Amino acid sequence: IIILFGLTMHLSRSLSRCQHALAFLQASILCSLIFGMVSGIAPGDETCTLQSHASDVDVLMDSYNYQDLLWSPLDLDGNGKTWITAAGGLCQRTYSSDASASNASDWLITQLISKNVSSSVNTYPFNVSLAVTVRSTSFSCTKLLSVYKYAVNTPSNAVYSDTSRYSIIGNITASSFGVTYNLSFAVQPGEDYFYIAFRSRPGSCLSLTRVVVYRSSVQSKTVGLLSYPEVPIPLSGSATVLGTCSLYSSALTGNAPKLVISSQGQWLSSDQCYCLPGYQYDTNSNLCTVCGAGKFKSTLSNNETCQTCPLNSMSSQSGAAVCPCNSGYLRPALQPAQDCIQSPSSPQVSFSNSLSVTATSITPCWLPPSNAGGRPESLFYNLYIQKIGTQSNECLTKVKSSFGVTTGPFCLTISSLNSSLYAVYVVAANAATEDPDTVCNVTVINSRYLAIVAQTACNSSAESSTSAAIIITFFVTFAAVMAAGR
Repeated sequence: IIILFGLTMHLSRSLSRCQHALAFLQASILCSLIFGMVSGIAPGDETCTLQSHASDVDVLMDSYNYQDLLWSPLDLDGNGKTWITAAGGLCQRTYSSDASASNASDWLITQLISKNVSSSVNTYPFNVSLAVTVRSTSFSCTKLLSVYKYAVNTPSNAVYSDTSRYSIIGNITASSFGVTYNLSFAVQPGEDYFYIAFRSRPGSCLSLTRVVVYRSSVQSKTVGLLSYPEVPIPLSGSATVLGTCSLYSSALTGNAPKLVISSQGQWLSSDQCYCLPGYQYDTNSNLCTVCGAGKFKSTLSNNETCQTCPLNSMSSQSGAAVCPCNSGYLRPALQPAQDCIQSPSSPQVSFSNSLSVTATSITPCWLPPSNAGGRPESLFYNLYIQKIGTQSNECLTKVKSSFGVTTGPFCLTISSLNSSLYAVYVVAANAATEDPDTVCNVTVINSRYLAIVAQTACNSSAESSTSAAIIITFFVTFAAVMAAGR
């Protein structure tokens, strides 16, 4: 570059002062063109004061932002007549087509432009705004200008002169002085960079006074707990983007909220954000505030507030989704708003009407437990049966459940039995207990059962009543032994 510059200045020594200045300008332009091969990628590396634009416009390149555009004119036919540049001001360069060119292969290619959008997002529209001047009023002047693009997935400082790779964006026919034209185009995901190219026609009399490449966007905003991002407006249809929930809030899915925006720039739908369990929505600050100690909130919601811990429970720390029960107390599963209660004691013996049997059934009777655990309305009973004898190690099987609140005695018939000796366990339960269908270890129902041993009767009423009397005596003794075992 230094040699070329010195040679140019040497040759100009014999020229006039005006010619000397022209030679200096030519050398400067030559240096600029060579340096242009390693120029930066737009947006960025602007050398002039940045031009102002509307807030909903994301400018990727504005030719007014560069003192030396360093675009690449292509003289494909080699006739030396192509696009030329001139200064319309310090930072307002103009490119003009050569009206004397007779070939339609005169192209002008911009520097590489970054689309400035994540490669994984949907296809977004980009726009080219062209300020075009018609330099002649002659009818023979060609006013047609074609605009192309070529997208690539990696940055490069090379000039892509293979025009077969370019696809048409659109054509404009200039009609008057200083008119601005707008064309839209799309760049696919994965194509993060692109060139814009302009192609003139033979006899063209057009000048490009300004070129702006931009994309329109919807501005970010926050509504309640949901933050909408600034996003480009889709070229057509709609696009789904991700929003952000404020601190201590979440979408119902547990993931980032999905938002749908239309090609008209309108938000069509969106997931909502809700305060996490342990936090309530504050309408004044539009924030989720923590529940203090002694309070809880169990749901992902905005319409529920922090509540005082239910009876026999306490949350010692803030942000509780549930208040743990005090020692010795239980709560129904998945019911954090219920009071904590104790397990009931075992049912009591009904001496007035304790048992009746037949050849195939046993009907035990009992009275309510002395301690219902704090929720007598939730009291119910489960009956387990076990055959005694050769299968004395057999697990207990639940055969009946009885619900409802009365003063007793309660009686339930277990049918379809064989002639054998059975042990029947009557287990008291409430909302805080969950008894399985099979019990192989009586400690599961420890302190809540009444054991009854009974022999199914023969097929005569006399023997049935006699057997019943013997059974009652044995039942009382066995119950006492079992109680002592507890």
